[in-house]
Amino acid sequence: MTPDPTDPIVHFLVANGPSLSSEVRKYLVRTQGVSEDTARKRIERARSPIRKYAEYQLPKRERVLYLDSADGTA
Repeated sequence: MTPDPTDPIVHFLVANGPSLSSEVRKYLVRTQGVSEDTARKRIERARSPIRKYAEYQLPKRERVLYLDSADGTA
């Protein structure tokens, strides 16, 4: 699936590569003007081509977000 360049999460991941969900959340709050809770829910509801690496438990339920194309499955 081709990433949607208008999706701010996709835009962030294309520019920065795999990132912690807290960094993506801060980006959404700063650039989209949404609340912390809204940004958290957008990340929680994100679908392909955005993936969440959940193999290991990180502190505070942190996740590493990346694009499908970054893991070689796309």
